[in-house]
Amino acid sequence: MNIGKLDIDELGSYEEVDILGFDPGEQMFHIFAVTNTAASHDHKGKWVEDTLSVVYEGLQEGKNYRMEIVIKILGSNEFTCMKKTFWMGSDFNDECFDAKIGTLP
Repeated sequence: MNIGKLDIDELGSYEEVDILGFDPGEQMFHIFAVTNTAASHDHKGKWVEDTLSVVYEGLQEGKNYRMEIVIKILGSNEFTCMKKTFWMGSDFNDECFDAKIGTLP
C-alpha cells in the first residue's frame, strides 16, 4: 500500500492511496487508487520478470482517458516508475522517477 500527499496551487491538498493486489482468476495484478477528489482508478496488468505494467482506461470529463504505469525493480529496495497519460487520444502527461523503498522521489 502507498499513501501520498501533495500540495497543488489550484487544488490545495491532494491525497492518494494505492493498493496492490493480485486476482488469481484473471491472473492479473491490480493497483487500485483512490484520491480525496473522489477519483478512483483500477489499473490492471501483468508482472513479467522484474517489471509490472498496468493500464487504466476510462473517461475523464466525458472523454477517453488512459493511464499506463510501468514499475521496474532495480534492486532489493530500488525501483523506477514511468507513467504516461493519454486524454482525448493525445499524450497528455509523462512522469518518470527512480526511488528507494521508504523514500519519496
